[in-house]
Amino acid sequence: MKIIHNTPDLLIARYRPVSLAVFGFALTALFATVAVFALINADWRAAALLFCIVGLFLFACHKQQLQVGVYCDRTHDTVAIQTRRILSKQTAIYPLTQVTGATLQNSGLEQRIALLLTDGHATKPQALTCDFHPSWQVRKAAETMDTWFRAAR
Repeated sequence: MKIIHNTPDLLIARYRPVSLAVFGFALTALFATVAVFALINADWRAAALLFCIVGLFLFACHKQQLQVGVYCDRTHDTVAIQTRRILSKQTAIYPLTQVTGATLQNSGLEQRIALLLTDGHATKPQALTCDFHPSWQVRKAAETMDTWFRAAR
């Protein structure tokens, strides 16, 4: 997660897992190429197995987040979380008063950012990404977001 824009009225953070997407595409292309060669050589069983593996890779790539954007706008009192995948785009909009801050969720040595959402009774974390990262940028982005939310209240 990287902070793109930080002013008192607007905070924009984005996450783009480019290396994971490139790696998934490369594996899919490799298995598809081997499957086509197996098909050309009339090895039907190997080709069928390889095409099943290609299908699994395509399904996994479909579920992979290509971009997550967090748009915190004080002038409109909203926080929008946009998640883009290969075939879909999802946007969740929360009132700024419902977001109390940002925190880190830990898994061993890796971390991910979660927004703290409240419904008036309880506060629950809403993870921004599916995967965890061993990066100092995650910690820095979480601190910047938390400071922005505290200043907004």
